[in-house]
Order: sequence, then C-alpha cells, then structure tokens
Amino acid sequence: MKSIIVVTYNSALYIDSCLASIEKNISSMDQVFVIDNNSNDNTVDRVEKFIANKNNFRLIVQKNNLGFASAVNVGLEISQGEYIFLINPDTSFKEGILEKTISLAKEKSADICGVRQINEKGKSLGSFGKYPSAIVNFFETTWLAKIFPIGRYTRYNFLSKKMFVSNRQVDWVGGGFMLLGKKVLEKIGKLDENFFMYFEDVDFCQRAKRAGLTVWFFGTIQVLHYGGKSFSDKNSIEQKKYSRESLKYFMQKK
Repeated sequence: MKSIIVVTYNSALYIDSCLASIEKNISSMDQVFVIDNNSNDNTVDRVEKFIANKNNFRLIVQKNNLGFASAVNVGLEISQGEYIFLINPDTSFKEGILEKTISLAKEKSADICGVRQINEKGKSLGSFGKYPSAIVNFFETTWLAKIFPIGRYTRYNFLSKKMFVSNRQVDWVGGGFMLLGKKVLEKIGKLDENFFMYFEDVDFCQRAKRAGLTVWFFGTIQVLHYGGKSFSDKNSIEQKKYSRESLKYFMQKK
C-alpha cells in the first residue's frame, strides 16, 4: 500500500497534470492526500473537481498557511502506507514510476530516496546535495558551486553530469519527489515544523542518517518538475527570506 502526499499553494496551473500522473500510478488500495495551504487561486476548486467520486483521494484545506513541513505532517499523521511519497504539485511523471522507485528502494535497502528531476527543457535540476557547512556554504555563495559539485545543491554540469544519471547514496534528497518508508517516521518522527519552507528535507535526511538510515538518489528514474510554480516572480524576495531563515535555523540545530 502506498500513501501519496501533495502539498498545494496556488498550484492551479499544474495540479491537474500532477494528479493525473498520480492516478496512473496507484491502485484502489492506495491513498492520496492533497493538503492545501490556504490557496487564494482556484487550486481547491480544481482539486475538488478532479477527485470527485474518487474514493482514495482526499482533500484537506488548511485555514492558515503554516508552511510546507506543517502541511506534510498533516498527511504523514494519516498515511497508512508502507511506502510514502511526497510529491510537489508541479511535477508530472509516466505510468509505473512510483512502483519502479519502490522496487529500486527495496533493491538498495534505501530508507529515503529521491529521483532525477528535470525541467521542461530536459535539464537536470538540483534535487540532491551536501549538508550545509562553512566550506559548502562558501562554494554555494560563489561561482565555484556552478563548476564543482560541492554546493548545497548539486548543479548539473560537465563535472557532475555522471552523478545525475547514476544511483548513489547522498547526504540529502529534495522533498519535491521523495519516497520514505513508514519505519523512518517510527524511528525519527515527522518533519521539523520550525522550517516554514526550504531545508526541511535536508534536516529530515540528516536526522535519518544520524539514526543509521540510508538516503539514496536514483538518477535512473526521471520525473518532470516545473519548479517553484507556487510563487510568482514578485515573491522572489520572500523566497530568499525563507531560505535565509531556514538555513540559519538549520545551522543552529547542528
């Protein structure tokens, strides 16, 4: 049994495509939870229309936007599947992808795993990387991270391209498409809700590895991720603010 959690916030543009992808990948025994973070567009209307008469889809509308981690935890509380997927609303993928990811996770004994994410042009996105540290943050805030795979987010380039098409253990994988086993929650608990957005996935993976669990990146599995479609360009300042605050909190926790 699989449980899928999708957190939405002003996600109307791509949510239909995402839910259609999920529907192709589940059975009647699986669960799908859409947790809406108080969208002010027509996301909720589109979700309600899509899930009408679908018994294994459930929409939960939050009265306030308390952040990504908080919304994910709502879904984790009610998920009953042995395998749980966190899937961004602006992703799309082919039939069989979820089972293929589970199969590879079993083969590698992976407790948490992510997959290769590409944009509309087919370019690989930074969906895995290294834990923030003094040296890693230095690379990330300079042009060096664009050349060497040492930044917090591994960027696709000539030196790193082999990393994006291979299966390997990594420090962390992104919550835009993440698979975790139920036993992970039993061992380390849910996401840290002090992260409003950004770095909650890095923190979750770090806690898992410290508990003796494994984190894998599967470059042989691919999904389309449009990326950041819940924010408009005018909110880029707000995005940077959340990123700075989350990084500061992450470093304080260490």
